[in-house]
Amino acid sequence: MVYSLFDNWYTIITVFGFFALLTIVAVIDQSTMEIPNTFVIAALVLGIISIFTMPGTSLPSRILGMFVVSVPLLLITLLVPGAFGGGDIKLMAACGLFLGTKLTLLSFAFAVLTGGLYGIWLLVMKKKSGKEHFAFGPFLCLGMAAALFIGDRVWDWYAGLLYL
Repeated sequence: MVYSLFDNWYTIITVFGFFALLTIVAVIDQSTMEIPNTFVIAALVLGIISIFTMPGTSLPSRILGMFVVSVPLLLITLLVPGAFGGGDIKLMAACGLFLGTKLTLLSFAFAVLTGGLYGIWLLVMKKKSGKEHFAFGPFLCLGMAAALFIGDRVWDWYAGLLYL
């Protein structure tokens, strides 16, 4: 499936590296509720590599992708302490370089949708109270993986609904 979406071996290797990193981050964040800076730096390095191996996303889009989600998350966290973890914010900035603006926005939308549904399930099942936190990193990682595979199609569908 990956080969049908990406047309050369170095793009495929970059994407597999990104998925491996997302998997590791999701597992670590789920178990520790922390995303170590080592993995954020690895995501940033993969983002830099992807500039050359995935030239379909422009450099301005990649740079804007670093800020389009991470800055609002930072502002929300400054206004509501503990709303998001620092690792989540840094991960979105680093991965924004890899994904570009459009896919970064979509990945966050996917993460909010899936994480929100999970949070509702936790509340309904009385596994957590409204004041307790859960790891959001796995949902960010899931959203980024989904955006990379189906993001362009979802974006085009949604833009079609809005007649853009």
